[in-house]
Amino acid sequence: MNQDDKLATELAHLIVSKLNEDFTNALDVGRSIVRLGLVKRPVAFRVKNNLGIWVFYEDEKRAAEAAEHQHTDYQGLYARDGK
Repeated sequence: MNQDDKLATELAHLIVSKLNEDFTNALDVGRSIVRLGLVKRPVAFRVKNNLGIWVFYEDEKRAAEAAEHQHTDYQGLYARDGK
């Protein structure tokens, strides 16, 4: 079973459990969602300040500058959505 099939099956189980839908129909929906394609994109960035508190940025350039100032790295926070 390839990764797309695994994801479609997991989605189908979720649909069945939440909506009490027939598994065959739910699997069709799951496959349709997978075919649409999910892509990972950054939605925010975070940098830990000198007090150990995460500071969040919407702009990657500002996060990179803050991280450089703190002598640390920044982290991207991602969401998955359609292509």
